[in-house]
This record gives sequence, structure tokens and C-alpha cells, in this order.
Amino acid sequence: MILDTLLTPAMLAAFVLAFAGGAIRGYTGFGTPIFLAPLYAVLFGPQAAVPLLIILEIGVMVQMVPDAVRRTDWPEMNGLLLGCLPLLPVGGMMLGILDPDIVKKAMGLITASFVAALWWGWRYSGPRSLPVRAAIGAISGFSNGLTGIGGPPVILYYLSGDKEIAGIRANLVIYFAFITLVAVPFFFYAGLVTAETLVRWAALTPPLLLGVAAGSRFFQGTSRELFMRAALLTLLVAALVGIFG
Repeated sequence: MILDTLLTPAMLAAFVLAFAGGAIRGYTGFGTPIFLAPLYAVLFGPQAAVPLLIILEIGVMVQMVPDAVRRTDWPEMNGLLLGCLPLLPVGGMMLGILDPDIVKKAMGLITASFVAALWWGWRYSGPRSLPVRAAIGAISGFSNGLTGIGGPPVILYYLSGDKEIAGIRANLVIYFAFITLVAVPFFFYAGLVTAETLVRWAALTPPLLLGVAAGSRFFQGTSRELFMRAALLTLLVAALVGIFG
């Protein structure tokens, strides 16, 4: 069974994509699910791809969190998590009430609009208080539970400011680590992680983490302009997936 799962054209493609997704994550601090979700859905089917992407985050979290902890702005992070974590399961429970495809398309359109504004130089100059951060986190958590794409609100919040890029990257790493800590147990509890999922996870984690290491190395000494462009291009992919996926 294990060889039947691993020795397929889909898995060979998945190996290459895992490295590329890891490199994006290592460089920007986010983007692996955004990049891999539509591609793995084609290779394995959506029902198999989503739990696989969730548990692939475990290795990324272990690899990136220790360094990010030292650079994280914890007062700022606490506000985002205060809004996100309670609303994440609420979004999941709303799956049976709201149409996730409609919500995902709306989020995609909003994200694309903000990406265009940021690309042309707009920056958010309003307050960055606890209520604002909690609201951003709540929107992110709810949309993550409902559609699986919840990162853009928080990412846009950071990219629209003037925080130094090492701090942005560290905060995003920690933010997505907390989402992983909530999501992984839920997926196991719900029985969505199968034996086949675990075999793929074990096989794809090494190339993913090699990609993370490569992206992290490239981040060292990078310019703010290059980081912003890479982050905005990744967000644009997320927006297009939301609209057309």
C-alpha cells in the first residue's frame, strides 16, 4: 500500500511542488497552503489535499518557530490571536449555513483590491490598537474556518504598515503556528486524516522542509522592496484561487 501511494506521477509532482511551497514559506513566512492547495487538490482531490496540507504545517512550525519567537511582537500578536482563535471554529460550524464558495470569492476580490492598492503605494495610516488587531484576527479566523483561506487579512495588515520585514515574517510564522495548533487536533478528531494522508505527509515533509531552509537562507539580507513584491505576488495567487478556484 505504501509503495502504491508513493510511486505515482502525482507524488513525483508533489515532491517538486513541496520544495517550491517550502521555499515560498521560508522566504515570506506564509504562503505554503496558498500555493499548494489548488495544485494538490488537482493531484489528490480536495478531500485528500486539505488534511494533508494541515498536517504538513507541523514540520514547518517546528522548523521556523524557534527563531521567530525571539523576533515576535507579542503584544501585537496577542491582539490578533484574541480575535482569531475563538472565531476559527465558528467559521467551521458555519460551513452548513453559508456558502463557502461565495465567501471565498468575496475574500478573493477584497484581497486582490488591497494587493493592487499596496502595489501602487497605498499604506494604512489609521490606528493599530488592540480592537483593530482583534477585528483583523476575527475576520481571518472566521474565513479560515469557513474557506481554508484566512491568512490574507493579517498579511495585508502587516504589509500595509512600516514594520521591518524581519518582524513581519516572525509575526506571520507565529500566527500560522497557532492556527496549526488549533487545526491539526480538530482534523484528527474529525477522522479526516487517513493512513494514506500520513504516508504522503511522511514522504513530502523532507522536500518541504528543505524548501523552507532554502527560502529562509535567501531571506537573510534581502531588501524590503523584494520582500514586499514576493509577498504581494503570493497574496495575488491566493486572491485568484479564491475568485476562480
